[in-house]
Order: sequence, then structure tokens, then C-alpha cells
Amino acid sequence: MLIDPPIIYSSALLKPLSHKQNETGYPYKPPFHQFPMADLKALIKELLGEEVSDFSLEWIEASNTDTASVKASYQVLRCYGLSDPKIASRAQLLGRDPETIDTNYRNLIGLLRTPFDPRGLEKEQLQEKRSSGKRTIHTYAQLLGLNPETIESNVQYLWSHGMNYQDGILLGTTPAKKREKIAFLLREVFDYKSLKTTEEKTEAIHEAYKLVSGKTRLLKDSIKTLEGKKGRLREQYAVNRVA
Repeated sequence: MLIDPPIIYSSALLKPLSHKQNETGYPYKPPFHQFPMADLKALIKELLGEEVSDFSLEWIEASNTDTASVKASYQVLRCYGLSDPKIASRAQLLGRDPETIDTNYRNLIGLLRTPFDPRGLEKEQLQEKRSSGKRTIHTYAQLLGLNPETIESNVQYLWSHGMNYQDGILLGTTPAKKREKIAFLLREVFDYKSLKTTEEKTEAIHEAYKLVSGKTRLLKDSIKTLEGKKGRLREQYAVNRVA
């Protein structure tokens, strides 16, 4: 089952398995046969030639998987160009169903491919454009674990506001989270609540999106981090308005 959004996996998802108890406090009884940890470690070492994080091992162990499925997922990832070190860094993907990984890869390639007009482009240029989605996936392999609907809504949101939709970190949070940060900036930097006219409010919204389009780091920051930056951002906005 896909988790939304899973770029930063929550350790809370593994709490029942780690603590061996459910929410009621009674001993946890897994609904399926778990992958023995010793066998799992040996298999991962055989496939990747190195050990992976305990978190990844726990994630795979908690998945309804087996040796054949893990090997098949590994082969799919390798087939699509991911190196062993890259797979090791996102080893929890080995706990995914191989067919799901394959489907997600194909969906991502279609969504992340840079739009272009092929007229007048040389063959090498066309290939470069078509390869853009592959490079993004190779860099941000965790995207293969995202819900396809989350990816699509993120691409649409970022593209509609002129932002780079091939940024794997931005693709890891929902449009709702991004709007929450835009709302914070409008309130704390652009004094949105004090604005009287529709024209002023429209201009503030435009300026807020212009700001984050040039500084996408702001959409990656937590609200707490934005709190610490708001003074400097207010000063910058005030200077820009005077200019």
C-alpha cells in the first residue's frame, strides 16, 4: 500500500512493529508473516553488497513481502538505471511491490518529462529533453514510493505557478502544505489581513508567489523556520516596494 506523502517517512508508521503493541497497549500481532530480520539482512547484503539503515530494514520487514518480491523489486530498480548505492540509500523501496514500482516509474516519466516543442530540435536535443524525467528519478529515487495522485497534483500546482516541478523535495509535500506556507507568508510578510481592496490583495498574492518562485527553499522550510526568516523577508519586501 502506498503512503501519502512518503518522502520523509514517519517513524510513527513503524511504531506498532517496533514496540510490539497496538494502540490499545496489548501485544501487537502482525496480520501477516514477517520477513525474519536475519534472513532479510543477508538478502540485502547479497543484493547490494552493503548494509542498509535499520529504518529501511524495519520498513521492509513490516511489508507483506518475501525473498522473491524483494529480488524482483531490486531488478526493476536496476532495470530503470538506479545504482546499488542509490538503492541502498532508499532501501525501503525493496519492500514495495515490484509492479507498483514499475507503474510508478512509468507514471513519473510521463509527468516529469519537460514540455517542449520538437520542431527545429536536433535528435540529441530531443533525447536530452526526454531524459529529464529519468534524471529526476535517479536523483530522487524516493519519488517511486509516492502516491501517483500526489505527484500529479504537485506537478500541476508547481507548473501552474511557474516553479520547477522536477524538484524532488518539493514533490514530497502536498499542494495543501505549500498553500499553508504561502498563507503564512501573506499574513506575516505581506500584511494580507490589513489590506483593504481586492486589487491590493491580488497584488499581495502575486508577490507572494513571485517570492517563492525565486526562492523555492521557502516552500521546503518548516513554519518554524519561516518564523525565523519573516523579519528579513519583511524588510526585503519593503525595499522592493519602495524600488
